[in-house]
Amino acid sequence: DVNAPKLSGDISLLRHLNFLGVTGENELTGDITKLENLVYLYTDGVLLSGDIGLKKNLSSMTYIYMDDCAMTEYTSGATWPDARVHIDPDTGYGYSADEIDNMLIDMANSSSGPTDKNIRLKGASAGRTSASNDAVSTLENRGCTVSTN
Repeated sequence: DVNAPKLSGDISLLRHLNFLGVTGENELTGDITKLENLVYLYTDGVLLSGDIGLKKNLSSMTYIYMDDCAMTEYTSGATWPDARVHIDPDTGYGYSADEIDNMLIDMANSSSGPTDKNIRLKGASAGRTSASNDAVSTLENRGCTVSTN
């Protein structure tokens, strides 16, 4: 609807936010790593940015879905939760092959990591390399379906 209200602004100040679900042509921006209490993240068409890996303990997260986002960096070493993960950066953004590998390796190394979940790391990101083969095998043995470019 052309007349529908739109959300705009920087969400990084909402540090105590634990649920974020936004779709549509909104103009929300901000660094998600500032959202220290975030449990549920669902955005579609919202240009959120930030290095999710800097939030080293993601174990409280139950759902991570970012489609057409502005994600570009991942710092390895995060503890991943048993959550569905869908991160598809928009054109002009995206992760390098090393970052995709590191994300998958961190997920596989996390004792609380994804089990029987879909893991989708596509969008404008690079494809994974053979460096993450063991990690993908571990995740698939846990019942996960892994999709990358």
